[in-house]
Amino acid sequence: MRTVGLLLILFFCTNANAQEHFRLHFARNESEFFYTLLDNDKHLDSLAKAVKAIGPENIQSIDVTVYASPEGPYEFNQDLCRRRAEEFPSAVLPYLKGAEDKVHVTVGGEAWAELRKRVAADKKLKPEYIEQILAILDDDTIDNETRKLYIATKISEHNYRFLLWEHYRLLRYYDIFITVKPQKTEQENLQDKPEKELPAKENAKDTIAVMAAPEAAFLLTESAEEAQTEPKRVFMAISTNLPYDITYIPGYGLTSIPSFTLEIMPRNSRWTLGADVEWPMWQHPESHRYFQVNNITLWTRRYFRSPSEPRRSGWYLMGNVNAARYGIGFDAYRGWEGEGLGASLGFGYRLPLGRYCFLDMGLAAGAFYSAYDPYVWGNDATNWYYYDYYGDPADFKRRNQRLWWGGPTRVWLSFGFDFWKKDRRKTK
Repeated sequence: MRTVGLLLILFFCTNANAQEHFRLHFARNESEFFYTLLDNDKHLDSLAKAVKAIGPENIQSIDVTVYASPEGPYEFNQDLCRRRAEEFPSAVLPYLKGAEDKVHVTVGGEAWAELRKRVAADKKLKPEYIEQILAILDDDTIDNETRKLYIATKISEHNYRFLLWEHYRLLRYYDIFITVKPQKTEQENLQDKPEKELPAKENAKDTIAVMAAPEAAFLLTESAEEAQTEPKRVFMAISTNLPYDITYIPGYGLTSIPSFTLEIMPRNSRWTLGADVEWPMWQHPESHRYFQVNNITLWTRRYFRSPSEPRRSGWYLMGNVNAARYGIGFDAYRGWEGEGLGASLGFGYRLPLGRYCFLDMGLAAGAFYSAYDPYVWGNDATNWYYYDYYGDPADFKRRNQRLWWGGPTRVWLSFGFDFWKKDRRKTK
């Protein structure tokens, strides 16, 4: 192995401007870098080994271009690329030990050229489909926004889904090139003078030059300000269940069940933790109608999408347990109070709405057990309610009746808000 390493160093040092190439990927619409996505962790290890084998002193430059897949609005994709570029110091720079001052990160935008290259080389699509797609990509009479529309609508839905899975998901990446200095003769080394530190690239509107600094600060040449940045991610979300907010209850009509949901999102995990609280406390004593419930639900979700975004989204499975106490009365002759425990399994879908808001929808089914007592209005001078019990008062025991329920236990269509925070990840 030592011989192989020496040969690798010799190869790079004796070939003018030799290059090593690496790619690290992102998920759709996301700027946070996750190490488990598409073998990013393995590629990072290879990148670190290459830098070490070449030797930071033998590296001329490390040029990084940030790309987004060519779908969705152009302005969003440009902003997404910039945010991905801002992620580079915390996500990748620690793997480039000794060569931090050689790094320049540039916003490349939408990866149209790479899409064309991949489609032209595709071995799974039929030739006629490839020609159809290439004709759209090569049409100079349309702009890129129209091109996106044509690709989504003029080819078959099956082929479009194929493109999204086979190609588009690989077009969100850091493109990393390590350029090695040409070998110098001993005489040239003696004549060399210390080089001045090179400034950031001129006229680079969307270039981020990563400077050698303890906290990996980097210069945004677009704004001409140097600032230390940290990636952001959603760590918590709150929401309210819309069907609960507008609910029809017999005897009450249209009313509301106040509800609150809190979701905690651990970093770099498909799993989240959460709690729901419902507390309707409505009462109409004049008609003997009561709807008073205190319910708390603890749950966990497992999202199907790879956790490579700063926020969770897409389909998920959910399991929960809940505890409740209640007092419900529909008239003078029908009322119940008690406590209960339940457990459910369900599935749902979380849809981001812009950067901060989201819709969350789903359905759960399970079992609920309750110990309760019926009660009735006494219709006497006390105006009290009494347990609906006939027998010797000495034999009465509270919560002497049981309820078992199996079936749908929860439906939700929630509107919520994500809370972001700066996230400094630990690296190897």
